[in-house]
Amino acid sequence: MDVGQIKHYSDEIDLVEEEGNLGFFGVTYGKKDSKTVTAGLLETYVEDWRRKTLVGRELWDYVSQNEDYHKILIANIDEVAKKVLHNASVVKMIEKKIQDLLEDFNCKYSSLEDYYETLW
Repeated sequence: MDVGQIKHYSDEIDLVEEEGNLGFFGVTYGKKDSKTVTAGLLETYVEDWRRKTLVGRELWDYVSQNEDYHKILIANIDEVAKKVLHNASVVKMIEKKIQDLLEDFNCKYSSLEDYYETLW
């Protein structure tokens, strides 16, 4: 989420809570204490952001009302991935894609400085 989205959703959460309901930001994976851009923006722009944000397991457990739902979700993702990828490992496919991207980058640029020059 960018700053504009976070501010907008924060205002919407405030309106929902003024009516006596609960409102949350939901982040589908990760941990609340991770130093991510989104966590930094939430901390900066949302008053009481920790109470208003459900991250990863906390979100799925809340939505499903099942404290082990994250395990069910991961098992389902794994099952679907195996069918779609014909039993190939998702992790190995991600690692392969990373390697391909690195090779493409290294063919195109001889250094990070060369890459930075293309940005200006």
